[in-house]
Amino acid sequence: MEDFAGNPRFAYDLEGVLHQIECPLLVMHGAEEILVQPNPLTQALKNYEQAGSKNKTFFPIEDRRLGGLEHCQVDNINVLHEVALNWLCSIGLGPAAPRPK
Repeated sequence: MEDFAGNPRFAYDLEGVLHQIECPLLVMHGAEEILVQPNPLTQALKNYEQAGSKNKTFFPIEDRRLGGLEHCQVDNINVLHEVALNWLCSIGLGPAAPRPK
């Protein structure tokens, strides 16, 4: 990850497009995200606030004991699984959701 962090070749900005997101949105972000600097949680919250979705959830991860603070929660992938699956269930897309025939 360090090879990508700070490299302008891999920099991108969501400014100006976030308002176009209208589907349900989960923004889950770790406090030690190396690819979003400085202040990863501040940037994630800004993205969350700018998103156009009416059904959106912001889930900051800050507890070192829990893990999941790094990019894609690689320091504890179970955090990602639990949060994402619970969120999907909360919006009606979990395992019990009706399937198309």
